[in-house]
Amino acid sequence: LCVLDLTARRPLQLILPASLQHLNTLRTLLLRRWKLCGDISIIGRLSNLEIQSLFGCAMAELPMALVKLSELRFLDLSGCKGLSKSYTEVVARLMTLELKEIRGPNAQMKALEGNEEYYD
Repeated sequence: LCVLDLTARRPLQLILPASLQHLNTLRTLLLRRWKLCGDISIIGRLSNLEIQSLFGCAMAELPMALVKLSELRFLDLSGCKGLSKSYTEVVARLMTLELKEIRGPNAQMKALEGNEEYYD
């Protein structure tokens, strides 16, 4: 399995199953428009993940475990709601990887993306 698209037509609650970590060949994970409940740090165990979309998701925080994704090239946080301000720390650490693009949840994020000093 290379692509897993779990896009919701309307916001519903989702708890990621522990079995997700066994999808070792997964390269694209699309979790769009969900109310993510519980611990989502399991995503950090998907070592081959290149594309992660959390578009329109509601979640309390962006897990630091994402920084383990050395193959990650694209992260979409557009339209995310409820993120604590600490998500910018996770994004800063992700920028040390060879990410091609990060789409932020708001204008503040976009301002940070252009600030190279912020990521040093």
